[in-house]
Amino acid sequence: MCLIAVFDDYKRCFRKLDTSNFNDDLVVGTVFFTRDAISVIEKYYRIIGYIMCDDKGAFYPIDVRKNDIALLEGTYNCLEDELKKELVPYNIQTEPVMVWSMFFIRWQFLCDWEAFENCGGFINIASKIVGNEKLMKKIIDDKIDYVLPVNYKELSQMVRCLNKLFGVDFYNKDYYEEVNYLFDSLVNGYHINMTAEEVDTYCYQLCDFALKKIEEKHV
Repeated sequence: MCLIAVFDDYKRCFRKLDTSNFNDDLVVGTVFFTRDAISVIEKYYRIIGYIMCDDKGAFYPIDVRKNDIALLEGTYNCLEDELKKELVPYNIQTEPVMVWSMFFIRWQFLCDWEAFENCGGFINIASKIVGNEKLMKKIIDDKIDYVLPVNYKELSQMVRCLNKLFGVDFYNKDYYEEVNYLFDSLVNGYHINMTAEEVDTYCYQLCDFALKKIEEKHV
């Protein structure tokens, strides 16, 4: 008996997993997981913004949001059996407010390739990583993940990721002392209390800053 519930995007209801569906070309099914599932997925795959990849170069789309994660039914069926089993306890079986993020809709369902550049700095940087063979090798070799942050710990991990991959130095002698302290804290992992709104704001500000530095280096 399969314990995974799949949301049927057309009928707007949950159904059993179709284990024969590996591509979602005809039937679009969505599998939702709590955000805690990230730690399970990272044991098997690296997460780079909107994709998961293994050490053999296989890529799968993933929609990581602030409150949950969504995978296409076909993607879930392609995963290793052990990972699929480990994900079962995290399966959400009630319809969330958002089935797919706007970026994911534009990318996967509308084939809007401009979405990589005009859906914000976080996605833009992710696309630069995914499109760079050297950076992807480093991601895999060093087990680095680039995940949309929702708390201070994840924001710190994101900053360290950008530093490792692009050599982005957030410190600047012309910044206010408290701003440099913030950057130093994020790079070195000091404990700072941040609200969810502050994490969200800093995430996009830091990504925009990093993006300018990356473009200056022509990475």
